[in-house]
Amino acid sequence: IAIWLAKTTPERNLMPEEPEELARAVEVAEFVSTNLHPQGFTRLGRTDKFTPNEADYEAVRARGREIIDTGLAWLNGAIRGNPWVVGKMSFADFSAFYVEYWAVHRLKLELGPKCKAHFERMSTLPSVQRVIAKEGYPSQERAV
Repeated sequence: IAIWLAKTTPERNLMPEEPEELARAVEVAEFVSTNLHPQGFTRLGRTDKFTPNEADYEAVRARGREIIDTGLAWLNGAIRGNPWVVGKMSFADFSAFYVEYWAVHRLKLELGPKCKAHFERMSTLPSVQRVIAKEGYPSQERAV
């Protein structure tokens, strides 16, 4: 969806033009949407989807947390644009932001330095602030 949104709103300039930057942006967005979110965060929030046996819930949650910790470390290393995922803001930044937001606000995790800078920069965007306010989510100021 992130790629589709970027392609259908070219005036937002969210689709990297350089092939390497595009590949990196796709890599990050796909990692978030196929690994970090469904395999990590979903194990914590929807544990019953991974096992019918309540006795296994703690092990499923522990595995989810391991995936989150490993995934956030990978994401911290993948951010190359200081503070953007690639050279300038792209669709990948929004993909990375929502899991950073969950990590900070839901799990109270400390982000790595690149993720923290990215999260803080994304949190200042008026569009992000509008969505957070509209959805009733905690703002960055209340997280720290």
